[in-house]
Amino acid sequence: GFFLGLLLHAQRNTRVPVHRVMTGMQISSNCSRSRQETLALQKVGAKIKVFELDSHQYFGSADVLNDCLRTRMLDCNFAILDWTYVHNIDTSIALMLARLEKWACTTGISLLHAGSEEQGPALRALLSQYLPSAQFFQDLDRALETAENSLLENEALITACSQDVELDDAGLLRGLSSQERLELKLRMTSIIFESGEVLIEKGEPSDFILLIHEGVGSVVLNGRSPHAKRLAGVRSGALVGE
Repeated sequence: GFFLGLLLHAQRNTRVPVHRVMTGMQISSNCSRSRQETLALQKVGAKIKVFELDSHQYFGSADVLNDCLRTRMLDCNFAILDWTYVHNIDTSIALMLARLEKWACTTGISLLHAGSEEQGPALRALLSQYLPSAQFFQDLDRALETAENSLLENEALITACSQDVELDDAGLLRGLSSQERLELKLRMTSIIFESGEVLIEKGEPSDFILLIHEGVGSVVLNGRSPHAKRLAGVRSGALVGE
């Protein structure tokens, strides 16, 4: 039994604590964006990095995880730790992350945590205890969307909410002549939705299309259920209901 324990310990120590690293050029959120924002993210997406953590995180991997993250985070503005596949951690990992959070702050890197409750509330509870000011997101998509929005704002590439969203921003309407766009604008009406109000619901008659002029929204599965799942985000320039 003791020998078997040593073998298992050695096997775990040889596992790399980071399963995969991706940049914002390789993975993006499901947020529906304007043409300008999409093109901008294609230029600066590498400043976002996603670290998909391996399922085994414990005291023996803390130093390796710390070295890996610090080395790979140096050339990014936003680092997302994806906890989706991690079952549990111990206090040595949490303490290391607390130090990493302070280091990232001093170097100008925003550290985001995604999917820490996928395997149950225990992991999130421990992380929250040692990282009280950390940014936690329910899933990777939400974390990616937040990082993308912040990156666009930091790079002064995002369209200000006070500016008009041009019809050319909407892919479905791209290519219309100036006269056609003018005629279409004259036929469009403005609708103001309150925060939390449903724009369109499954099963409703599909007799209109919405162009998001200002604000943000979410595409939600089983939206009226306590177990609702967010599928994507929408923001200025996006078409809804097409």
